[in-house]
Amino acid sequence: MVCVAFVAGACITRTPLESTTSTIVVHGVLNAVQDDQIIAVQRTTQGVPAAWPVDSAMVTITGPDGIAMTGVEVPDSAVTSAYRVRLSTFGEQLVPGGTYQLHVHLRTGEDVTGTTRIPDAKPSLPPVAIVPFNEATDTLRLSWPAVRGASSYEVRVQSTAGVYALFADTNAVLPGSMRSFNGTAVFANGLNHTVVVSAVDGNYYQYYRTNSDPFTGATVQGNLLGAEGVFGSLVIVAVRAFHVATTVH
Repeated sequence: MVCVAFVAGACITRTPLESTTSTIVVHGVLNAVQDDQIIAVQRTTQGVPAAWPVDSAMVTITGPDGIAMTGVEVPDSAVTSAYRVRLSTFGEQLVPGGTYQLHVHLRTGEDVTGTTRIPDAKPSLPPVAIVPFNEATDTLRLSWPAVRGASSYEVRVQSTAGVYALFADTNAVLPGSMRSFNGTAVFANGLNHTVVVSAVDGNYYQYYRTNSDPFTGATVQGNLLGAEGVFGSLVIVAVRAFHVATTVH
């Protein structure tokens, strides 16, 4: 199970457990439907976040037109600093298929760099209606066109009860009775759920696939120079909304 970036906010940070020394950890996932792009910066010791934020960093994202967009530090927590790059401030939008560069310069003199190429698709709009869904008898079947530049597709089911996600090719079958790895219902009875399909780049897929697989124990594969973590991108290609109930009236 993995938590990812989306319109309503998301969990984009992961602490690589194999870290044994103090190191910088940076997480950023460009989302084509958001104006605010968030880059999280922290430092870990023995794989555990240290009790101070990595503040006063210079964070920039440079797009295919060469414009360097500088992030503004925003409050996050006692152990993580977040930097917000607001695209509209620079008159910019993320370009499907475009290549973006990340540069983080810390006041200690350390530098972190990364590159992502956004999957080449037009973002999907949110659903206009919430559809009834019977967890006991219904099955959600989804399919979508292949997207150039996408390494995989993440299907995420979210509600106030939690988030469940998996990677798929260009289709997915989600029975209402589906359970997560810990045995909880994916479609929780009595709640509204949003199902989001995102085309993700190779950086995102490699990092979150290895980091979320409870069976392989694989090492997290990051794509940054100068830090652990990931700089990736996604484009939401399908969104569905459901109200889950055992009996649909």
